[in-house]
Amino acid sequence: MIQGGHPMGSGNLGIGHSVAPTSNRSKAVTQSEDHIPRSETPFAGRPVLNWKWMLFAGIVYLIGAFVAFLNPFIASLLAQSLIAAAFLIGGIAAIWMAFRNEDGTTGGRIIGAVTGLLAVIFAIALWTNPLAGLVSLTITVAALFFALGVMRIWLGFRMRERKGWGWIVASGAVTLALAVLIFVALPAASLSILGLLLGVELAFAGAAHIATALTARSDEAR
Repeated sequence: MIQGGHPMGSGNLGIGHSVAPTSNRSKAVTQSEDHIPRSETPFAGRPVLNWKWMLFAGIVYLIGAFVAFLNPFIASLLAQSLIAAAFLIGGIAAIWMAFRNEDGTTGGRIIGAVTGLLAVIFAIALWTNPLAGLVSLTITVAALFFALGVMRIWLGFRMRERKGWGWIVASGAVTLALAVLIFVALPAASLSILGLLLGVELAFAGAAHIATALTARSDEAR
């Protein structure tokens, strides 16, 4: 009995010795995790979002959208001025790069310079004759909507084996119908369409900023 129990006792001791290192390892891991610096955590270096400024920007965007909807003609002129400024800056940059790029071929430099010069001339034309510029930009927007509508309809029919393809076709049809309406309403549509599009853009940007700010505030409160 004693001899029979002795191995059992030694076995128990052996099991106890085998468990002890495991508990020691778990304690060591816990202590090492406690001593990890906060700077080494995955999200420690992530910048904190200032939700107040984000909320302020969203409100400003919404005010701009409201003003654009109230006076789409002035908003259209503003949108045209911004587009002209973008063309002017891009044209000057293209000309400067064409003269500074000594490694490029002569033909490539000439094409770059001519493209930049045309962009500068277009920007000046938009500023000197704003009404004609509004008409040309509105035609461009209508052509873009027409192309997007056709592409969405084509893509929707190509995805007929998938669920929801009808929504893509419907979206393309709406965009195509909007393009046709703009073409039919020319030149009167040119006085307001750019301003309305600017208002829609500002409204969506404002809503996105406000939603992001409120989400950041709720996360900060937790």
